[in-house]
Amino acid sequence: MDLQTKNKKIHFLNNRLKKKKYIFLLLALFTFGVNIFAWFVFTAYTGIQVDANVVSWHVRFLDGSTEVHDALVSVAGLKPGMSEFSKTFTIQNMGEVNAEFHYEINSLTILGRTVDLSTVSDQVDYFQNYYPFSIEFESSKDVISPLDLANFTIKINWLYEDLDLYYRLNNVYDYDSAFLYYKYVDDQYNQFTTSSSNYLSERDNLYLEKDDADTYFGMKCKEYENNTGNACLKLDLTLIVNQKNE
Repeated sequence: MDLQTKNKKIHFLNNRLKKKKYIFLLLALFTFGVNIFAWFVFTAYTGIQVDANVVSWHVRFLDGSTEVHDALVSVAGLKPGMSEFSKTFTIQNMGEVNAEFHYEINSLTILGRTVDLSTVSDQVDYFQNYYPFSIEFESSKDVISPLDLANFTIKINWLYEDLDLYYRLNNVYDYDSAFLYYKYVDDQYNQFTTSSSNYLSERDNLYLEKDDADTYFGMKCKEYENNTGNACLKLDLTLIVNQKNE
């Protein structure tokens, strides 16, 4: 191969190498540019989300002077004729938009047994029908204006009166041969022969008279608290506040 031909070949190879370098550099810059663009798009999006949901929106839940998230209530000394139990939580709207308040009962525990409330549509009716003591929830307002507050109060009463009432049984009640049990048939309460052998299968359709229900819970609550050191009744509620759209 002569010198001229050799020089032409070297020149050709150098040109190809330079083109590859340019292509590689362009690809690298393009890839880097795409990554930078994607990062800024993500940051802008998250920034919009934060601005839309958090700015000027702050609510506090207070148990006295202590900030809380759940409303935890324990009631010891539950008995017929007791003085009213009352506990109040304060909800402070420290933001700039109206706040709509409501609550959810996470759990109700009586005598150490958790009551399933997942299928209960009317809780006020439920508490009136199953237990001789009443549990009531009151809110001073449902919509809390900016820089305003609301009080949420839980009240428990147990009136010791000779009333013609009956309470339906559930898993909180155990069988006790000292009591008479009833079934509700044809719009009236009829005495039903109950024993330890048929109690569980019939329990959910059985009733106790108020006087017997008073005696049962008064006795069982005292016994439970003495044996365990725990309160007879415990409530766990979640306090919820949402921004109210005008």
